[in-house]
Parts: sequence; C-alpha cells; structure tokens
Amino acid sequence: MGQKARRSRSADGDGRIVLAVVSDLLIEVRIDAAAQLQGVAVKAVSAEDAAGHIGDSEYGLVIADLAVVPDLDGLASAARAAGVEVVAFYPHVNTELRKAAKRAGIEHVYPRSRFLRELPKILAARLQS
Repeated sequence: MGQKARRSRSADGDGRIVLAVVSDLLIEVRIDAAAQLQGVAVKAVSAEDAAGHIGDSEYGLVIADLAVVPDLDGLASAARAAGVEVVAFYPHVNTELRKAAKRAGIEHVYPRSRFLRELPKILAARLQS
C-alpha cells in the first residue's frame, strides 16, 4: 500500500492522533500547532490516501480541506465506519463544497477563514467529545 504520509509528530498525551488531509503547508503547520496545545499528534496524508489511513489506524479526528478531497463520500464513509469525526473546511467562495459535505454526513463544516480563526477552539471541543 503506497502510503504518502508527509509527516507524523509525536506529542505528549493519550495517543490520539489528528489526521490532516490538507495540501497547504501553512495550514498544516497551524493545525499542528493547535493540536500540540491539546497534547495530540498530527499525521498529514494526501487526499487520495486519506480513506485508507482512517481504516488502518486509530484517529481521534480527521480534518479535511474540501478543496483537495476527490472522493468526499468515500472519506465520510470511511470515517463513519471507523467511528471518527470529520471536521472540514472550504474556500468561502465555493459553497457547493459545503453542501456536498453536509450531504455526505459531515456535520462540522467551516469556511476556511473561520476554521483557521477558531482552530484551537474547534480542536479543543472536538477532541473532548
């Protein structure tokens, strides 16, 4: 299986991992920093490999950039099957992505600007649930 994980960081905590499905390195760094505040690790993977990673390992949360996920239904289905919650974000100008995510059953969908602004709070709330 061709895993394309870009990096995995260890963090002190209870072993929970945030799976980041993003292509923008700056957003990945912000997710990593917010996750470290929660004491969790981040593993960034390509959008094509995300569903396979969800099924292979235990993750506390999946964060997905809807602009790079080619199979949104597949990602949502894999997350549901694994019992993992998905938090997604999208470019505010592409509201069709938001609608598609909602149809796929992703409950927490944010415009990118709001997601980045509230990222620490979003992670804290989602990882506590």
